[in-house]
Amino acid sequence: TSIVSADRCGVGSTGEKLLLTVEYACAVASLPTQLFLKFSRNFDDPFHDRRRFELESEIALYDVARRADFPVAVPKSLFGDFHAESGTGLLIVEQIPFGRGNVEPLYEKCMDHTLERARDHYSAILSVLARLAGRDRAGSLGDQVEALFPFDYAMAIEEDPILVSEDELLAQADDCASL
Repeated sequence: TSIVSADRCGVGSTGEKLLLTVEYACAVASLPTQLFLKFSRNFDDPFHDRRRFELESEIALYDVARRADFPVAVPKSLFGDFHAESGTGLLIVEQIPFGRGNVEPLYEKCMDHTLERARDHYSAILSVLARLAGRDRAGSLGDQVEALFPFDYAMAIEEDPILVSEDELLAQADDCASL
């Protein structure tokens, strides 16, 4: 019935984002009132607008995550739609309560060197990714994941080549491990 608050959220690398608090005519426990809206477009910033097509796969992931047996906790998705031709889309999910309860605070992108417990942080991330990948490879997420997120190894190498030798890469990994 009303918008209690609407605040622009200036983080991220793509389109505009909004933190929205709403009131419903009839309170329903399953409907969150604290929402996060993500638009694919950023008409004021061509650099960020060029990445507008990324939202398509994010919306597809939320479609998969609606399954009751999805092995990773994700914010409840309320709406997602994407127009592939123009790259215009909108995703509405519940807000993540960063820094409350057992939820980590929101960390600034590209500032990982400031994390106090970086090893614990990345261990948690890798554990969740391993659980998700394991369920996918075991086939328990069905064919939907492979259809929505096909992986082309040759294209991935072409788009993001490793520009150092194996020895140099191992040396870099050793340097990171010693931090």
